[in-house]
Amino acid sequence: MRTFWSKPRSAPVKFVYITADPTQASEVKRLAGPEFLLEVAVSSLDSALQAAEKSGACVVLTDAELPGFTWRDVVAVSRECDPAPAVVVILDSFESAEWADIMRTRAYDVLLRPLRRESLAAILAGAYASATGVRKSPN
Repeated sequence: MRTFWSKPRSAPVKFVYITADPTQASEVKRLAGPEFLLEVAVSSLDSALQAAEKSGACVVLTDAELPGFTWRDVVAVSRECDPAPAVVVILDSFESAEWADIMRTRAYDVLLRPLRRESLAAILAGAYASATGVRKSPN
């Protein structure tokens, strides 16, 4: 069993954003604000896992489609971790079948582009609480 995301949780909330798009990474960092620390993994599922392990993040935000892997791979690997991180999937468009599939896998939630600061902050705070049992204000 992997032991990623097992470092002590402290403020601000750390999260890993798995994306292949540097522009999207910049947007998420800007929208998340200073109360959330961002670690970006862009090249592969392995690099995402290494970034998560290194950062001690308990929340993983991932694009739905990535080069060589998808959100399904991220959720599957996260389930092997102890403690397991909360996974949030970002979709470019609403597709009810995919949304339902994501929720069936017990990912924490889904965000739809274009992202808004308020919804991103609320989802990250809720995912943090889900993963750690500690409530954070999404100011």
